[in-house]
This record gives sequence, structure tokens and C-alpha cells, in this order.
Amino acid sequence: MPRVLPTFLFITIGLEVIIRWFFLRSLLPPYLAIQTTGVSVYLLFSISVALGALITTFVIYGKAGLGQLLGRLKPSVPSGEVIWLVVSPLFLIPLLEIICLVFRKEHIELAFPAVVNLWGSSITGYLWHTPIDLITTLFSLLLATGLEEIAWRGFVLPHLQVNQGAFRANLILSLIATATHIVLYPSLLLGAPKIFFEILIIGIILTSIYNSSGGYLLPTTAFHFLINLYAGRGVTIAEMSPNIVSRELLLVLFNPFFFLPYLLLESEGQRSIFIFLYSVWMLITAIVVCKRYGLTKLSRSDQVGNYFLQSE
Repeated sequence: MPRVLPTFLFITIGLEVIIRWFFLRSLLPPYLAIQTTGVSVYLLFSISVALGALITTFVIYGKAGLGQLLGRLKPSVPSGEVIWLVVSPLFLIPLLEIICLVFRKEHIELAFPAVVNLWGSSITGYLWHTPIDLITTLFSLLLATGLEEIAWRGFVLPHLQVNQGAFRANLILSLIATATHIVLYPSLLLGAPKIFFEILIIGIILTSIYNSSGGYLLPTTAFHFLINLYAGRGVTIAEMSPNIVSRELLLVLFNPFFFLPYLLLESEGQRSIFIFLYSVWMLITAIVVCKRYGLTKLSRSDQVGNYFLQSE
């Protein structure tokens, strides 16, 4: 249906404009007080795109279509390949430890929340000051990630894959996602090429997981959550440390790359190594997926098409 995606974009952009001018504008200055609003900027963005997908689904496919979309959140049994792909980001920190031990003769130094003390690191409580802060931060990040997946993989991607191969569908999705980011965050305009490239590369992996999982969203949500944790979307409803000035917080909120090492790693050299590992890992994984499965499917399974038609 040619009117589906334009309708989604119209509704989503409208919601973002409302959020930006009637919510963020009134609540964030002068403190950028995420902790007082009880939500994060990223969570607000995720809510807007998810609502755009849900409203568009209801308008075009009715209640049955909503059932099809929300049904994609049911647990599924992924293959071994999907599981390895989903958990692969977890190996970056141990790999960093090995590299530091071999080449720098040192352990990695983590400045983690006060509830955890790894490798004898000093504790700064940079973002999280209590166990509740940590729990709410992770929960809000997981919720935001799940909402995004409802929109991008649950709604947009299956519609694009009806007439497009998986890679081309992901390319178009990346353009749409970049545009919706910029609508809510105009400050990102100058960094649009970098944002598009990141979404494209990570989207290749997410599309592979999605198609390999038969179109179910929990595996993609798990992977997306780990990526967001590394990339810095964890700035959420935790109480902000008073030494974070507005400029630094703005950089945190609007920089789509490599925030986690600046939260956890105390050594500048270790931060640089982690950024290098993260970049190389993303690129290599995306290239391997394309080479192994081909650009048409990006998976062993057939690409998932418009399952909403089953509701009609």
C-alpha cells in the first residue's frame, strides 16, 4: 500500500513537533532536567515513533492489524546464529581487558555505579547514585529500545521488504530514521551523515536478526538495547551528577556515538581503544552478514514481508 509509509511519516513527524514545541521546550531549559520530568529525550523520541506506527496501523489495518503488530512482541525461539549475533556486543569489554593486559600491561579501569565495583576500580557514581537510579536507567533504556523496534522493525521494515530486498529496505529505513531524529533534534542536522551511517550499519545486523527470527521483535530489541547501552542512550531518568554542565550534557544527548566509554572508562587510552573496537566490530559484523547471506535477504530465512495483510 503506497499510502502506508507517508501516513506513518506524517503522524510521527506531527507527534515529534508537538513533543518538541509543547514539551521539551517548556521542561528542559534551563536545567535540561531529565530527572525532574521522569523521562528521557530518547524515550520521548521512541514514544513518538512507536505511536506513529501504532496509530498508522490502526487507521489502515484496524484492530486486527494492531493485534498483528503487538503479536510480534511474543517470545520466540531464535536459532543459535541469532543468539550469537544478539550477544556479540557483550564480548567487547572482555576483549578490551585482554588488549589492555597484552599491550598496555594494565587492567581496564571502570568508573561504574556505586552498586558495582569491577576490577577494583575507583567509584565515581558518575550518573547513577543508588541501585534505584541504575534500575530505572536500564529499564527506561530497555523500554525506549522496545518502542523503537515496534516502529522500525515491527512496522516500517516489513512494508519496505514487500517490494525491496533486505539491504535496500534497510537503506530506505535508515533515511527515514535519520530524518525523524533530526525533526526532534535539529542540532543533529550537521551530524546527519554520521547518524545515517551508524543507523545503516547497525540496521544491517538488526535486519538480519529480524528476518532470521521470523519477524519477531524480542531478539532485535535485545541487540538494540546492548548497542544503545554502548552508544550512550543510557542518559535517562537517573539523577544527574551536579558536576555535569549543560554543554557536556548536550554532547551526551546529541552525540550518537561512543558514550559508554566516557561513562565507564577512566583512562583516555582505554576509551580510544574501546571506540576503535566498537567501530571495527560494527563494520566487520555488517560486512560478514552481507557476504554470508546476500543483500537480498541478509539472513538464511526469507525476508519478512507485510504480515499485516493477514489481518485483512
